[in-house]
Formats: sequence, C-alpha cells, structure tokens
Amino acid sequence: MLIRCESCGKLFDYDKQDGQCPGCGAFAARPAEPAAAPQPAVSARPAAGGVRGTLRRPAFAKPGSQAGSLLLRVMLVLLGLLFFTLSGMLRPTEAAPVTRPASGVPVQAGETVTLAQRPMTFSQPQRLTGRTAGLPEGWQLYRVRVNAPELTDWNSHVEVMVSLYAGGGYWEALADYDLESLWPDLAEQALSLYDLTGWDALDGWLYLAGPADEGATLCLEDQVLDDNYDAHTRSVTTLELNWEEASDA
Repeated sequence: MLIRCESCGKLFDYDKQDGQCPGCGAFAARPAEPAAAPQPAVSARPAAGGVRGTLRRPAFAKPGSQAGSLLLRVMLVLLGLLFFTLSGMLRPTEAAPVTRPASGVPVQAGETVTLAQRPMTFSQPQRLTGRTAGLPEGWQLYRVRVNAPELTDWNSHVEVMVSLYAGGGYWEALADYDLESLWPDLAEQALSLYDLTGWDALDGWLYLAGPADEGATLCLEDQVLDDNYDAHTRSVTTLELNWEEASDA
C-alpha cells in the first residue's frame, strides 16, 4: 500500500518496507485498508527462502464458483492428480511467454533516457553467473549501473517501472529484502525502484533476476500517478544491452 512519509514526504510501499520510510528511516503508522481489493499476482516460486520471480502482465483466470459440495471438490482434485500423474505432466509450473510491448523505443546502454522527469543513464550491464543460490533453476542474476543527477524540484506523481525481458516474460526488479537476505554484500550499493523516483543523485546497481537469456533486455516504463496514485504508463523504452558475463561481483 502506497503511503507518504510524514517526516520527509517520500512516497513508499508500507508493506514492502515494513512501515519504515526508505528515504529518512522514520516509521509510519499502518494506514487504513482501502475498500478495493488488491490486484492478484502470479509468482514462480523457487525453493524455500529463495527469490520469488514475479511475472508481469500475466493473464488471470476468473475465480471459479464457490458453490458445490466438499465431496465433489475432493473427487475433482483426486481425478486431476491422477490425470497429471499418468500423463507425466506433474512438474513445476513454467512461466508463460509474454509479448514485448510494441510501443517500446529501443536505445543502447550508455545513452541518456528521461524517466520520472530527470535524465538517467543505464550502463555496465552484467550477468552474474556465480550468483545462483536462492534463484529458481535455470535463472541468472542481472544488474545494470544507473546514474542520475540530484533533483531540485521533486514530483511525487511520477514513477519508474523497470523489468527484465528474459525467457519470454517480464520480471520485476528485485526488492531490497531479497538482496539483503541472499546477498547482503551486493545490497550495500544496490538501488531500488523507490530510489529512481526520489530526489537524491543516483550512482549504483539495479538488480534483476530471470531466466538465463543472452538476448535479455530491460524495459523502462515512465509512469504518472493520478490522484488515487494509480500508475499510468506514458512511454516505454527498451534498453538493448550487450551483457558482460561476470562469475562474481
């Protein structure tokens, strides 16, 4: 749930930050729950304690009717398990492919891109092949260097969404708590999506995780927030990167 810090005015997600402002460190009281139910998310779950890969733009099925007897539902579950076992299809779910946005404007690493009303430079892309602990099988850790000047006129109604296009799907940038729990040494110089929409100067690494893919690209969405803080994408930029393989960082 997005809230604004009463101490410094920074907009942040209360649940992801456990109520602590990433800008000044102040704690905020839990806000009242909104009337509308949150949008569901589809996750590819790794082993316990690992990073959760969130596939963006999934197609959701409508929830089924809750009517029906308990016995009927148990029978359907047993028949379903029997079918998958006999057909050899009882295996972990794979991410469904997602089409890349047709409106994306391709740029090269090192070029300046205007996002959240300030220039940003994405450079030094790397695939960290030696950092696989906690990731789903067949995944890699990616990172890209981000530089941006300090802002003098901060706009709280802009936002940047960065995702990795790899293995046929879009994968969101890693959250702070994922990096801190798996690779605390990398988290020290890591940037988050909240940093991209702040006012401080930027010079650090943005980390993403997804299926190993030599043709992986970054998708940068410049968004504006309405009065209800719902995000609307104004432009999409696809960053064609020449990934440099690094066994460690």
